[in-house]
Amino acid sequence: MIVRILLIAALNILWVGIMVVTLIMPTMPEFMDNSILNSVLGGILCNTDEHLQRLQTESAGINSFCVNTTTESKRNVSENLGLIGLVATGITFLVTTTAEVLFAFSLKRKRNSKEPVVEVVTTPRKPDINITETLRQLEEARKAGLISYDEYDRKRQEIYKNL
Repeated sequence: MIVRILLIAALNILWVGIMVVTLIMPTMPEFMDNSILNSVLGGILCNTDEHLQRLQTESAGINSFCVNTTTESKRNVSENLGLIGLVATGITFLVTTTAEVLFAFSLKRKRNSKEPVVEVVTTPRKPDINITETLRQLEEARKAGLISYDEYDRKRQEIYKNL
């Protein structure tokens, strides 16, 4: 159970981390010149001969461009960045939520399942006697007329039942 709780916590941290890195930080002016963030996002959005450049505009906030290192041509990748952020955040959110729901159902199932009660009934053992001898004596008593056939049959069934 501890492993499941740690897994849920790790998935939640991953979800929030991906949301922060892909949706929040790229739109914040404080992180516009962050070389680590620009390197990671550039590796995802730009071709190998391009680097990421983010520029703050008055109307649209921050726009992200992939700039070709030889021709200096710019390609606007702001929408791609938003789409990647939404997809990555959505996938991790769905995985985390699914794991939490499955964990909740497993806990509920554990609470609702009752362990079967096994009742052990023991009967006192009779002293070991030779069953063949007992059956022979019972047969002799029936042949001698000491017991009826019905009594003989009932006693014989009891002997077999007690084995």
